[in-house]
Amino acid sequence: MKIKGYKWIQSDMSSMNGSQKWELNKWIKYEGELELCKSGLHACRTPLESLGYIYGDKWFIVEAKGELKEEKGDKFVCSEMRIVKEIPVKKVL
Repeated sequence: MKIKGYKWIQSDMSSMNGSQKWELNKWIKYEGELELCKSGLHACRTPLESLGYIYGDKWFIVEAKGELKEEKGDKFVCSEMRIVKEIPVKKVL
């Protein structure tokens, strides 16, 4: 099952925390233990929640699948994720 989320990425298409490089529509798989705020691939369930985690200047809709951990709060961590569409920041905000 895939879920939709929202994520900010730096202009060079890298994650601010960690060394992950992202490409549009390319699935990334994290190998290892998932831990919220520490390890795995992170995103938020809603656009509004993602505004609390602006770690770059590019904003994307993502799809996540595989193992998923979510605690009460405003984000989740998963084992597989891809960015599927860039959200035009200046137009939306």
